[in-house]
Amino acid sequence: MKFSYSLLKTLVPNLPSAKKLAEGFNMHSFEMEECSGDVLDIKVPANLYSGRSHHYGLAEEAAAIFNLKPKNIYRRLINAPEGRGLVKVEIKDGDLCRRYGARVMEVASVGQSDALTKKILKSCGINSINSVVDAMNLAMVITGQPLHAFDYDKLAGNKTKKIIVRKSVRGEVLAALDDKTYELPVGTLVIAGEDRPLAIAGIKGGADSGVGAKTKRILIEAANFEGSNIYRTSRALGLSTDASARFAHDLSMALVDLGLDLATMLISKAGGKVLDSFYAGRNSKKQIKVSLRLSAYAKLMGEPIEFVRAKNILEKLGFEVRAKISKGEGVLDVQVPAWRDDIGEEEDLIEELARIRGYAQVKSESPVIALSSHRISDDQAFSSRVRLALGGYLMDEVINSSFLSEKESGFAFGGRVMFGSDWRPVEVENPISSDKAILRGSLLPKISQNLWENAKNFETVSIFEIGSIFSLNKNGVDEKKSIALGFASKNNPKIILEAKGVVYDFLKSLNIYDFIFVDRGEELFVECGRAVLGRILSVPVARGWHGAVVELDGGKLIALSSEEAEYQPLSRFPGTWRDISLLLPHSVKIGSVIDVAQKSGPDELVDVDLMDEYSGPNLGSGKRSITLRLRFQSKERTLLDEEVGQMTARIIAVLKEKFSAEVR
Repeated sequence: MKFSYSLLKTLVPNLPSAKKLAEGFNMHSFEMEECSGDVLDIKVPANLYSGRSHHYGLAEEAAAIFNLKPKNIYRRLINAPEGRGLVKVEIKDGDLCRRYGARVMEVASVGQSDALTKKILKSCGINSINSVVDAMNLAMVITGQPLHAFDYDKLAGNKTKKIIVRKSVRGEVLAALDDKTYELPVGTLVIAGEDRPLAIAGIKGGADSGVGAKTKRILIEAANFEGSNIYRTSRALGLSTDASARFAHDLSMALVDLGLDLATMLISKAGGKVLDSFYAGRNSKKQIKVSLRLSAYAKLMGEPIEFVRAKNILEKLGFEVRAKISKGEGVLDVQVPAWRDDIGEEEDLIEELARIRGYAQVKSESPVIALSSHRISDDQAFSSRVRLALGGYLMDEVINSSFLSEKESGFAFGGRVMFGSDWRPVEVENPISSDKAILRGSLLPKISQNLWENAKNFETVSIFEIGSIFSLNKNGVDEKKSIALGFASKNNPKIILEAKGVVYDFLKSLNIYDFIFVDRGEELFVECGRAVLGRILSVPVARGWHGAVVELDGGKLIALSSEEAEYQPLSRFPGTWRDISLLLPHSVKIGSVIDVAQKSGPDELVDVDLMDEYSGPNLGSGKRSITLRLRFQSKERTLLDEEVGQMTARIIAVLKEKFSAEVR
């Protein structure tokens, strides 16, 4: 918002330079963006528009900051004639127009304004029109109250001119002062005479009632309009003015009388004369009183303030202050100006004192509290480990909505969720849309959709999600932590094996070792004892693409995982290995063979790895060949070849008996 340094200087004698003023405002009051010539560009907070979006508000701030004395402009016209029948105001909607003040004046002449007034208005971004209109705008920038002047003799009516504040009806238009004609939407708040609209309330006046060189009598309008209505009308018409910007911030009703009286004094100073006044609507807001205990200031700010200093600051800011002693402590009874909507309690006054004194003056003091390191929950720690591990496989994390449509809840999985077909969906009672009707019972539908969408832009996709899934049981809604992985490739038909490998390494990274993969037709389950940790399955992606998804039970992984890895010293003795090739039925799972080999081997058996797998017609129907590498190492001595051979023979014997294996 733009202000004039020249006007501010007339309101505050001995005002420092614009540069020093900017420094003071930036430190104590507002952010000043620009200080160029006579123009002061200041950011006024939205809650301070009634009290500080005008020059006198800035004058009070400057007076408090630099310990100066501003001129007093708050003088009521005690003898202003009222109710003489020259004007009458009727408000049709008291919520949209809360107060309306009208004053009829006789003007000596209408001409050009003096050079200083033109300079002030130009600095504020307002064009000079004529002496009467300029007086209205000058009163507005001083008090913050928008005003408008009608040519009284152009209004309908004989002796009494009637002003009606109402909503527009269909077909009404207004030829405005900007030489444009506006078609008024039905319900637009207008200022009307008995025969036509005269102005768009709070925004723009009409040309046919405007003040010109031949004007002899004027009707000054000062009103208080509901802010959101003015804002909506301004947007609807594409018409923004300085007045509409001010009204949009819901100005105080108390500004009506202040602005009207100052405009009257400016016209009177130029030879004008008051003929009549009329007020309609609610009474002006009354001033409130707030008591400020100096002990409360000291408690909140951490240091005391002198009695005289506090009283002086508040008086400079425009408050009326009476000092007293109550219950043995100093108290200031503060009367708050009616237009200071931002002041309502003791803490507000403490803030006023603190910012004028300067926040830099407040002594910093370390808090005396027991400090402890930040602790994160087991769930948060586990999620971090999952992200770190899967990120190592260059997988990207996705975050999906917890809501599904009924169709998505059964997408590609026949309505089943992770662990069982007896899942009962959790339906949303009042869904905002049909695609958010059910809480997800699995992460797989959405992550499958992610694969399909990303396949449009990438040749391979590797993603994961950590989230909650929901089901309904006899006790209500059950929420579980779940981890989903998704893989898609255009050139890898064995993508499900890649998924299996990632799951294998991922579980090992969580220090989970006693698990196996169990093939159950279309799905590959991950099991640990009798617990099902998750499942892997193929999913369709795009044509020519291969996809696989994984879902793991986060709760069970948390229970089984160990955050601290166990380290064992390396053996000082060399290790050795033996490769064995076995012929097995296709129905035998390789994971089961490895598991039995590890369990049947001696302590010196430290590792069993699959080296090769082969299937072919020369092996016979339903047969396949695998090669396992058995690694042996002792912590106490070097193993002999004879000993290693005996250990290998015992393992082979167990595998023959368990799986009907044949040594090749």
